[in-house]
Amino acid sequence: MSGDGVGVGPEGTTMTLTEQEYLELVRADPKGKWEFDCGRVRSKPLMTWAHDRIAWRVGFRIQEQLGLEEYEVRVDAGRIARPPTRYFIPDAMVIPVEMARRLFPDGNMLALLPEPLPFVLEVWSPSTGADDFRKKLPVYQGRGDAEIWFIHPRERVLRRWVRQPDGSYAASEHRGGVVRLVVLPRVEIDLDELFGLAQ
Repeated sequence: MSGDGVGVGPEGTTMTLTEQEYLELVRADPKGKWEFDCGRVRSKPLMTWAHDRIAWRVGFRIQEQLGLEEYEVRVDAGRIARPPTRYFIPDAMVIPVEMARRLFPDGNMLALLPEPLPFVLEVWSPSTGADDFRKKLPVYQGRGDAEIWFIHPRERVLRRWVRQPDGSYAASEHRGGVVRLVVLPRVEIDLDELFGLAQ
């Protein structure tokens, strides 16, 4: 137990807490990568070198092309929120600067993002891959995130969902070449470069 009475298990384990207890845990352990799914709290496990390289490279390439005036990219930092039941840490996400200023007027506030984002990325890993797809995709779509990418380095495939005007999602698969983001059309990602990082 931590000093404030919130139970903390070892990395990669799960606990059962209320939403308030979860938020207290996040405040008490700001370096911990705690996710919350319908009362179950899990410490996001350590990822492979290839997983982290791909997530970081996508984030870097997006920020490089967008600049810093309108958007900020976060890699494995901050939480996508669908209160009161779900808080997830995506591998990368794009946050409009205007949204960040409005949600976080105080720099000491927790980085919890309850509003739809332009772009969210998950990269498959052996430890969390199946779980991420099954649990996180419906949450991201339910929030209305505009463009959602799941990259599977071993299968060398990008699965993409783009929100349509009627609220549905158009799904597509890409196995190589340069892919232009639909929501952020100034941004292009070279999938062959990404898949090469996993070898």
